[in-house]
Amino acid sequence: MYSPPDPETFPDVPGGPSNPSDPYQPGPGPNNPSRPANSYDWHTCLDDSFWEGNPEVVWNVDHWDLIGDYSIELGGTGDWLTSYRPSAFKVTHDYGPGLILGLYIDSPSASVWWGECVSGRAYNIDWASVVEGDIRQFAHDAGEEGCNFNITNIEFYS
Repeated sequence: MYSPPDPETFPDVPGGPSNPSDPYQPGPGPNNPSRPANSYDWHTCLDDSFWEGNPEVVWNVDHWDLIGDYSIELGGTGDWLTSYRPSAFKVTHDYGPGLILGLYIDSPSASVWWGECVSGRAYNIDWASVVEGDIRQFAHDAGEEGCNFNITNIEFYS
């Protein structure tokens, strides 16, 4: 699957690519299934209508509180993720440098992205090796030392 260029490739255009020869044609986004297939943009998917936390992750009015140790997971809820194939994502957080985050699918359980997540930076999602499966969760291994940070935005590019 073709991935659009990094938004910084076209810095004169707010929000990303504008190259008219760009063949990327995303499908409808999670919030508006009637959106035309040739329209693409960043879509916020933040609150507890999109995600649910394990006991260490709690929705708090306008952000997710992540406080705990070992495996911290924010799992998709509802059917909005079924067959949804965004090409990139951004997570805005106050962890600071060094947040190791993974984006996982459910079948087979594997990551489509894993690494250091800088707040607000866009990352391409690698669907190349995925035969089947939908996005299942974001996960952070806090280890024995634990963590205490907030996620204030989650966006997908589709």
